Amino acid sequence: MTNRIPPSLNWLIDKRARISGEIEKTRRSLKRAQVLIKELEELEVKLKAIDTALDLHDIKIDVNLIKPIASNTYRLNIPHGDLTKSILTCIRLNGTNKPVAKSVIHNFVVARHFDFDADEITHAQVSLSIKRRLNCLYHKGLLLRHHSPNTSEYGLWSFSPKYFSDHGIE
Repeated sequence: MTNRIPPSLNWLIDKRARISGEIEKTRRSLKRAQVLIKELEELEVKLKAIDTALDLHDIKIDVNLIKPIASNTYRLNIPHGDLTKSILTCIRLNGTNKPVAKSVIHNFVVARHFDFDADEITHAQVSLSIKRRLNCLYHKGLLLRHHSPNTSEYGLWSFSPKYFSDHGIE
């Protein structure tokens, strides 16, 4: 016969395990924040060095007038299968009757899968992945293309009648 753990003791064990888990999660977040703070400090040192070099130049430039240029990289974590789900969700959220621009889909995917811990990925890599996935969904008959496939411009996409019939939507 096994010994039964009293409910009050079981509750305390469970409570301790949950608090211990929260502590570990908070420590991981703290380490992540410390890494980001270190990256920020290194970037600020580099910026200060460039500002100093600009001050030494004969032609005086007000560094406050120089507009920042946004980075062309993202930190994304897109698990297997989530790209398709995100694309279909974006089109569904933007209305099933009107086409959605690839740029809107791109921005939706980036916003949905942003993750500080993920490796950096370029805009072009994300765009190519979305393009390939859209074309695959088009060839499966789930999406309709509302633009010429021969252009390099962002295209317009919507659900095909096959998508509606497969999912019981009218």
